Amino acid sequence: MKQNLLVNHSLLPVVSALVLLITATMIFAQPFPQEFGISARTGYLLDYGWHWDANRSFHPYDVQQWKSDRYSPASTEIESWLEVSSKCFSSHVWEQHTLSDSGVSIFAIVGLGVSGQSGAAKSYNHVGVQPLLRVDTRYHRNWYGRLSVRTTNEPSSLDGFTGTSKEIERAGLKSAEVDESVLGYRNRFAPIEYGPSREVWGPNSTTNLLLSNTSPSYERFVLEFRFKRIAYRYFFAFLESKYVRESADTYQRYLVGRCVEYRNQKNLVIGVGEISLLTGIDRSVDWSFFNPIGVHLEIEQNKRQNSLGSNAQNDILFANFDWLARKNLRISGMFVLDEFQLDSRGSGSNTDALGFWGKVIWTPFATSFAKFSWLGTVYRCDTYTLQHSNPYTNAITRNKLLGDSRGNDSEDYQTGFRILFKHPVLLEVVAGQTRWGDNRIQDHPYTTYEKFLSGPFPSGKIRTNQYLAVTIDSEPLPRLNLGVKGHIDLETKGTDSAMEQWTLTASYYLPYHYSTKDDE
Repeated sequence: MKQNLLVNHSLLPVVSALVLLITATMIFAQPFPQEFGISARTGYLLDYGWHWDANRSFHPYDVQQWKSDRYSPASTEIESWLEVSSKCFSSHVWEQHTLSDSGVSIFAIVGLGVSGQSGAAKSYNHVGVQPLLRVDTRYHRNWYGRLSVRTTNEPSSLDGFTGTSKEIERAGLKSAEVDESVLGYRNRFAPIEYGPSREVWGPNSTTNLLLSNTSPSYERFVLEFRFKRIAYRYFFAFLESKYVRESADTYQRYLVGRCVEYRNQKNLVIGVGEISLLTGIDRSVDWSFFNPIGVHLEIEQNKRQNSLGSNAQNDILFANFDWLARKNLRISGMFVLDEFQLDSRGSGSNTDALGFWGKVIWTPFATSFAKFSWLGTVYRCDTYTLQHSNPYTNAITRNKLLGDSRGNDSEDYQTGFRILFKHPVLLEVVAGQTRWGDNRIQDHPYTTYEKFLSGPFPSGKIRTNQYLAVTIDSEPLPRLNLGVKGHIDLETKGTDSAMEQWTLTASYYLPYHYSTKDDE
């Protein structure tokens, strides 16, 4: 009984904070969808120096923060078609915002995607068809719900898709899943929401080292505090239950994230935080980690977790920055600290488990019909980064990485150019080299390392791939999106090192509004 009272008292500050936030002044916000190329194009606009008042470490970007015309390109600018593409969605959201003043407003988009692949490394053989339904519901502006349902005949044609394939097809489709199903409340100081979705943290609007939009969605509770230029975001997520046949045990897996963000709303965004991966046989919700203002190191060192015999947890620290050094020069980066050794123990030297991703894009000149940019990226993730002594604390869920698809035990270097045409076409060509070893966790997700000792990087048998990567993005008509992504192998070394692949995509969506008033 005393233990229950102590737990209740420990939650009083959290409950009090929630009550204060819910009674605060309302403000409206809604994220851009990851589908139809919309979120990626908001990232391109940031590359060219626009909308930095809305830039954040947390993605997708909020439509409300994207509204300011002060930071929008004029219709005469070459990149104006990127702005038009985002406003095709955001204008409907603002209409929904107005309609929800005195009742319920529903904004739905019905979309269809089609894609096909070819090449030695293709992941599916048939044309992929991907119908999508997204419904955003708002009540009196600040209460909201969001539902996104995806279905397909080729599960590998959708990023982060983990719907179970059925032998019996319906209309040619054999797999479906609810990608997002969120209920929440937003006010001037904080959003609070619960439901399956994904967290995307870092300087990139699509993929980042730790938390990416290519991961499967997961059930999570999200709380964020905002005050002027400072924000603090927290989430507690349930990843999955993992059954181990050999021992007949079921491991429950959880993910916790905390990040402090500073942004000057002009040209700089900085984020510092941690993610914690928790696991244990039949492990229940750990109330110490559920505390939004807790810290992993303090909880673990003072043994405040619900520590049972099979329980384990691992902490990964990170820092990211996004800097518009000049109007035409953007520099971004992210550092990850998984393990860091200050001494040597045993018969060999312990190694570090670090990661780094960096990108520079410079736009030196433009003509009347196009802008020309140079870009360079570097990616390195050490052999044991994201992998831990307990394999169920690896940065994996449902056999897919939580972060960047290149994973650990790998490095990648790229340099190339981008041409943004005034007519709605973007062309990007980069030359690069990627190397990886035997220890990538995407190749064996739920395994641990044998010894945490320094050694050659990458580990074991090294594969090398030198390549050209081509990206074409176009919107010839409003809401009609066409894309090409190609990976051309120039030289390969090692077994299974071929990565040649071409992907063609097309998608289109239609918007729909419905609203009711309280007195109807």
